[in-house]
Amino acid sequence: MSYGGLKIEGAGMPPLFLKTCTQKLEVIADGSWHRTVNGTLLCTRVLGAKKYRTTCTGEGPAQPGMDRLNLGDHVHIHSVQRLWQQGQFEGVTLERRPAPGSIVVLDEKGGVLAFDQVELMVIPRFLGRPFYVGYCPILEICLTEIRFESQQGELNPQWFIMGEER
Repeated sequence: MSYGGLKIEGAGMPPLFLKTCTQKLEVIADGSWHRTVNGTLLCTRVLGAKKYRTTCTGEGPAQPGMDRLNLGDHVHIHSVQRLWQQGQFEGVTLERRPAPGSIVVLDEKGGVLAFDQVELMVIPRFLGRPFYVGYCPILEICLTEIRFESQQGELNPQWFIMGEER
């Protein structure tokens, strides 16, 4: 596995590779919480794929082309956060496109397994036991906030972008 870090592309700007930044993923609430008459807390979550909100922040001269970004723009973010899916005795179809070089397959004891990949399908070479597939997804994000901060004379401006999956 040789994944290179966060990459932002789209919205008319050249791809930007960032190795010194922070990314946060949050699950977007798709239901609500209710208490029964007995006091039990229940979630009325809609079944289906989770959607994420992501926040990317960084500092320094390497920053996204803020002049090219607008609220509502759609960008692709090669995430640095790893998502996991469990497999049982056969291949797993990933829920999102993986960033190149980011896939790792582990057995139930944490040992690395060899695997084959066909598009979104990951197939361990030794089937017949449970396994876990970890990957850094490529998220298609709609930008909801863009911020750029610096003080007069400062050479390391701070930037902040936030967006939600479509």
